Amino acid sequence: MDALQRNVGRLLVVAVNLVPLAGVLWFGGNVGFLLALFWAENLVFGALTVPRLLMNTGPVPLFARLPLVAFFLVHFGLFCAGHGTFVRAFFAEGMPGGLELNLITQWRDFAAYYPSFGRSMLVIAGMNAAQWLLAWRRDPAFLSAPLMQQMNAPYPRLVLLHVTLLVGGFAVVALGQPVWALVLLVAMKTAMDLGFGEAGRRKAARAAAAGAVSAPA
Repeated sequence: MDALQRNVGRLLVVAVNLVPLAGVLWFGGNVGFLLALFWAENLVFGALTVPRLLMNTGPVPLFARLPLVAFFLVHFGLFCAGHGTFVRAFFAEGMPGGLELNLITQWRDFAAYYPSFGRSMLVIAGMNAAQWLLAWRRDPAFLSAPLMQQMNAPYPRLVLLHVTLLVGGFAVVALGQPVWALVLLVAMKTAMDLGFGEAGRRKAARAAAAGAVSAPA
């Protein structure tokens, strides 16, 4: 059963990334559209971190977790706002750039600029929520991991995807945005998502093994 759930999780990761790929192949999506979707998916990851923090079964009581949740929302939100401003300014041709740190405004502007953005994000958010539920069911440590570990979990993905995909985005623009380069960018992001998933599973397995060793006989 565990192997089946792992495979389902991998299939969901691939399926999530088929959404922007479909946008490229059938709806004329460009590099700005791809990076806008990747940016918005980071917001979904951040949003799904909040229930993990609120439902954490560790020793920190709920009233003490609430300020940490508020800090996470502000801090992670500022990271994402900076990322969104960068995408708007350099990859969304014709969209007013400037310093816009309001995530709701950024989302609204991307949705207005790219007609399939909203529909694509509904599918992507639903599939990420399904991954969240699958991980909750599969991993005993999903809600019992240390609170700070849970709070910091989205940041490596955010930073690495931000740097790697923006550099890749500039390369795609320099090549004239051929379809093959856009497909390659999606494939690169898919491979990174799968890598993050595998790393998370190995980390959870090590934590579970350490807990079993330290548990009293």
